[in-house]
Amino acid sequence: MFRGNPARTGEYPGPAPLKGELKSEYYTYIGKFIDTVPAIVHGKVYFGGGDCFYALEIKSGEYNWVYGENRDFSKSTQSWTHPAVFDGIVYVGNTDHYLYAIDGNSGSLIWKFETEDEIYKESSPV
Repeated sequence: MFRGNPARTGEYPGPAPLKGELKSEYYTYIGKFIDTVPAIVHGKVYFGGGDCFYALEIKSGEYNWVYGENRDFSKSTQSWTHPAVFDGIVYVGNTDHYLYAIDGNSGSLIWKFETEDEIYKESSPV
């Protein structure tokens, strides 16, 4: 659940789901600041960083796809919202005034909708 509970306070009710020491299995360097809360669905982790949006394989950290490498970002400095994933589609907003629907498996754009203003990273499209 986004931010731990229906009120989105960031608090998780009850005991922590993991016990013991956490350790890193791998590091994946993307060269950009990651400023979104990732979505983890069916073995993939989806997140925005700088002007691109990423999907990585959770077990290996290898790139599944990168969206936005060749786009024109002239409207504003880029920032992605926290993604929402449903039925294989990643929904994510951007400060370029668009809400995007991206295929979660291929990274192909399904559609985009232009909004009247920027969509800020503090929000989620759902």
